[in-house]
Amino acid sequence: MAISLEVPVKDQSWLDEHSGGFREELMEYPGVLLEKIIKMFLERSKTWMGVWNVNFPIEKTDEFKFCPNFSNNYFPNRMDIQNNHFGYIDNCDPDSQPEDSDVKVLLDNIVAITPIKWDLTDWGELEKLRNEEK
Repeated sequence: MAISLEVPVKDQSWLDEHSGGFREELMEYPGVLLEKIIKMFLERSKTWMGVWNVNFPIEKTDEFKFCPNFSNNYFPNRMDIQNNHFGYIDNCDPDSQPEDSDVKVLLDNIVAITPIKWDLTDWGELEKLRNEEK
């Protein structure tokens, strides 16, 4: 399970102060809902092999939604990662996100949960190699 908690744009002082130790304020949110989600995942993992990507929005919520992943430029729009600077630039347009995507769900202040399977096979390359064998 991959778990993320979006942090406030304007006040990231807690990042500088974070020691890696336990943070009591996280017990309520996302803690209570996270415990419920982990229990659901553990039950599901008895019959399914994969991982869940769980993204918690900044504002406290008790809502969650299962949704597909939307790979786009969301994070580069939110963070200046190209220049090795991890501060927010936050010019993400919420209206440009697909309605059912994990990005839109998160922007709507709902916990976004995406079930993910890994298939390490590069199917396109495999097909090319098989065609070359013939």
